[in-house]
Amino acid sequence: MYISEDELRENYRKFRDEDLVRIAVRDAESLTPEALQILKEEIRKRGLQYTEPSKPAFLILEKPLLDSYCYCIQNAFCPNCNVQGNLNRIKVGTVFGIPHFHVSNTEHLILCNSCSKSIVAKKCLYSFFLGVWTIFPFLITMFRNINGLRVFKSSEPSELLVDFVKANYKEIEPIKGDALAISLLLNGVNARQEF
Repeated sequence: MYISEDELRENYRKFRDEDLVRIAVRDAESLTPEALQILKEEIRKRGLQYTEPSKPAFLILEKPLLDSYCYCIQNAFCPNCNVQGNLNRIKVGTVFGIPHFHVSNTEHLILCNSCSKSIVAKKCLYSFFLGVWTIFPFLITMFRNINGLRVFKSSEPSELLVDFVKANYKEIEPIKGDALAISLLLNGVNARQEF
């Protein structure tokens, strides 16, 4: 979904001060250059102070270490059903619409294959009944949801999972040997949707 610069400015204008600073410090590397520039403009307008990271935190992760963190997460207990193993990160969405107007929602969840299929089915059903009136957004949402399940055809971590690890490795490091603790972390992440 394309967001114009004006929509982005309006969105950032609605954020609380602490949320803007958190995004600038923690999530800056995941923003497009345009979005980062608009974020910095809003921070300057409000006169907020923050320390800009010198370089993205994920750059210091070497591939073997990154792979070990991904492996720990993939072999943790599913935050939804408590079955161990085969976890991955998926992107699921819903759409609600009437002619000429729609609202969509996207979530990034770390779940097992079985729970992912169940969540995707529920989101697709919800979108079918409430989003079919806006046919194009509805079809895009259905395609993305079903296509997102392809990550489970491979044992490799999805790009979304790798991005999650890069952004959160400092939280994963102290608990990487404890599948239950990682599951609790993932449960909180799924509930908060902070990534």
